[in-house]
Amino acid sequence: MSWTDLHQAAARGMVQRTLALLSRPLANVDQRDNDGFTPLIAAAQEGHHNVVRVLLEHGAQISMASYAGCTALIMTAIHGQPVVATALLDAGADINTSDINGCTALYCAANHGYLSVAKILLKNGAQVSIAADDGCTPLHTAAKNGHPAVAKLLIGAGAELDRGSNGGSTPLHMAADAGHSTVVEELLNADANPDCRLPNGTTPLYDAAFAGHVDIVKKLIRAKTIAANFVVRPTGTTGVVALDVAAQNGHEETVRELLRLGIGLCGGPTRGNDALRLAAWVQHMSIMTALTDAGVVDTGTALFNVAAKGLEAPVKFLLQQKWNTPGGAYVNTRSRNAKFTPLFIAIEGASPRVVRMLLDAGADVTSTCSLPGGISRSPLSQCESNIRSKFCQALPATEEQLNGLQAIRRLLLRVEAIYASSWLWCSNIPCIAPAAREVEGACGKSRIPRKARMLISWRRTGARRVLMPASLRYSNKP
Repeated sequence: MSWTDLHQAAARGMVQRTLALLSRPLANVDQRDNDGFTPLIAAAQEGHHNVVRVLLEHGAQISMASYAGCTALIMTAIHGQPVVATALLDAGADINTSDINGCTALYCAANHGYLSVAKILLKNGAQVSIAADDGCTPLHTAAKNGHPAVAKLLIGAGAELDRGSNGGSTPLHMAADAGHSTVVEELLNADANPDCRLPNGTTPLYDAAFAGHVDIVKKLIRAKTIAANFVVRPTGTTGVVALDVAAQNGHEETVRELLRLGIGLCGGPTRGNDALRLAAWVQHMSIMTALTDAGVVDTGTALFNVAAKGLEAPVKFLLQQKWNTPGGAYVNTRSRNAKFTPLFIAIEGASPRVVRMLLDAGADVTSTCSLPGGISRSPLSQCESNIRSKFCQALPATEEQLNGLQAIRRLLLRVEAIYASSWLWCSNIPCIAPAAREVEGACGKSRIPRKARMLISWRRTGARRVLMPASLRYSNKP
């Protein structure tokens, strides 16, 4: 800091000491310290108006600024010194000068919430629309930092309600994002546009939902936010609509408030399916309950995600829903490319508990997955392949994952020993191939061909002879 004696006397409000130092022959009333502060700036920031008057009477330059561009007037705004601000303005201080970041005294007063200083500045002609280098006006910073009284004052002075910063944020965006409910109310009462958007499409409602500010969400909904903005899709985000990000971030109250609008309005293009998937991924069970109670139906994406991650609670919850029909249609949902079922995904995730849940829910162990090169695999063969290659989810398997795969293999072998259901008779031998085709074609028919029934019997008998010892052998392994 390297303050001189004059700096110290000015900062401490020592009038007589200041006069004595100024009376010395070589006294420099505008001496700077290492930060460029003059004695006038030091006295102004501490609110010592008598010292300020003495320094001005001895020729202190009122326009001198620190190396950061802060004049004495700007320092009074930063530190909330209305009396000194008045004295400086009476002495001719430039009211609209700015620091190196483009911040004026009014901006600084609004930033820190000093209402009395802001009133003095506006009364003396401060321009309410001057923006800092980032494009933010005094109203922006008052909204961002939660100063409703200052925001109301600026609005009354003609501040632009819907002006965007360099990034496009309006004061309403900033207040909604920061959770300043009273400021949001002031802005909406002044007819700020609740449907304003950033360049990527983000609305104040999205910002409020993302942060879980349920009071602000209620205010924005009451402000007649247009329907199109409930389904806005901001770019560069993991969510899709306000409901999605609220669900993903665990804001249950916000989710329930949005659901009051109806899933058709707040659920976006997927009618809440994305919200359910995101809530399941982070295991927000109460939010999953709220979504399903509101009529959200998983199309399979949520089950695929949680099965891959081995999340038992969400898997159990999803399988218990009414979509899990007796025919097992939901549990056997195919992925978008129709290659995998949840059972295959759970095997890749090396989660034996999840595999057991899927099997208990009716997962089809006869289904096959299609791999590159025209290869088809059953769940058991896929599990065996992973164990042999020591790979899991396309990465080298850990010891824990290998143990999980071995446990899954034991589960599948027990199923095979009972049903012999996933042995595929893909053979070109003339006496077998026709019967195999009959077996494949018999699915869903009330009457199975005689040759096919014989083949099923042979398979089960042979399977039990082979698989029962194998199951016992593997079950004794760690």
